[in-house]
Amino acid sequence: MPKGIPRKKNVSPTVLTIKELKYRRIPCAVVEKWIKTPMGGFRKDCFGFDIICLLGDATLGVQAGAGHHHQEKIRHAISLPEVKQWLMSPYRKFHVWTFSQRVVFNKTGAKRKKPKWTPRVTEIYLEDGEVLARPFELA
Repeated sequence: MPKGIPRKKNVSPTVLTIKELKYRRIPCAVVEKWIKTPMGGFRKDCFGFDIICLLGDATLGVQAGAGHHHQEKIRHAISLPEVKQWLMSPYRKFHVWTFSQRVVFNKTGAKRKKPKWTPRVTEIYLEDGEVLARPFELA
């Protein structure tokens, strides 16, 4: 995790995801937008994801969220017809990234004073025409 990420509890999952992707030198951009209404407004995702990334020949769509909403984000992504259509190309991928603050121990075994934002990543993929999910390890 890059050193510049704030350690506040109210940090946006999209901001955390963008910072993590940029730390990994993955070109990315936010594609969700705020739609203003008379009653306030709401966020609208692009094809079910918040961030689009370039991975060599492939394009990655990332749905960002808070750690306690991980399973909900996965169920929602699997249910969207746009995600299935997105995954029909061998050059497109889809991930769900959620961040939680986790206690981290240093080399001596002592607990760090501040918890660290850590990502949990799940890959959404297409197999035999069915949209499925599996854990994904970041390299």
